[in-house]
Amino acid sequence: MNIGQLRQRLTLQSASAIADGSGGLVTSWTNLKDVWGALQPLSTSQLWQQDGNRQATHRVTLRYDSAVQTGMRLQANSRNFLIHALTVTDDRRRWLELLVEEQSELG
Repeated sequence: MNIGQLRQRLTLQSASAIADGSGGLVTSWTNLKDVWGALQPLSTSQLWQQDGNRQATHRVTLRYDSAVQTGMRLQANSRNFLIHALTVTDDRRRWLELLVEEQSELG
C-alpha cells in the first residue's frame, strides 16, 4: 500500500446507548477523529459473511491506529460503514485492513 492511495476522508465514530425517554435505548454515534483511507467495494466472490446474516460489502485500508475497533463505524460523506473485522497487515503495524458493511440510512 502506498500512502498516496489513501484518498478517501473518513470519520471514525463510536456508538453509545442513550435512553429514549420511553424506557428504551437508541444508538447515538460520536465522531472520534478523521482518518484517510482507501475504500474498495468487494466483488461478489469476495463477500464475507459472519453469523449467517451480516455481510461485509467493502474493504477499507487505513494507516494503523490502535483506537479502531470492531463495532465502530466509518462515515464517508453521507455513507456509513459498520466495522465487522480488522487485520494488521504487516509486522511493523503500518496498515490496518477493515471489512465493513455499508449501512442504510436507517441502519
